[in-house]
Amino acid sequence: MGRLAQYVSLSKDAAAAAVVDKWAAWARKVVKLTPDGRYSIPSTLGWSGKPDDWNATTPGANAGLHVSVVDETADVGVAASLARALIAHGSAESRAVAKELLDRMWTLHRDALGVSNPELRSDYTRFNDPVDLPPGWRGALASGGAITSGATFLDLRPKYRSDPDFPKVERAIRSGKPAEFRYHRFWAQVEVALAFAEFAN
Repeated sequence: MGRLAQYVSLSKDAAAAAVVDKWAAWARKVVKLTPDGRYSIPSTLGWSGKPDDWNATTPGANAGLHVSVVDETADVGVAASLARALIAHGSAESRAVAKELLDRMWTLHRDALGVSNPELRSDYTRFNDPVDLPPGWRGALASGGAITSGATFLDLRPKYRSDPDFPKVERAIRSGKPAEFRYHRFWAQVEVALAFAEFAN
């Protein structure tokens, strides 16, 4: 929808604009902006019913097709993508929601490296799980160490142990409780930067 909204802003295509207008009205309704300064946006959508049979001459309104929000997220990358789509839509209402998302994201999730959410990662507790190797298979790590039967995920990645945050992973492995990290994923940082730049434009 972000790409379609950008297309409409450049082309003024009336048929595409009708789709984007309908979507933007729905998107603004499902963004939650709470009094404590937080936000949430849809993460998983549920669909029910079915679309109309396609007729290129007179497309239906798909009145029998319905969407619901199954769960929500505050993920900065996805929120920035949504803000970009609303910015491209360009209405005062859409820009106001985009601004709220960007302001709240900046206040809640900015740190010295960028903008990111804290994440609980339960998968780190599985670092000592053995890796399935084909019977009789032999191999070596890039460092030259042998890969033997019974090797764990961590055995195959020994340099992880030199990461400054590895003690948090070790605590998670020992306790079985998820470790919390802040990841500054490249795609998410780009989406955030582009959303701010596009809003400023």
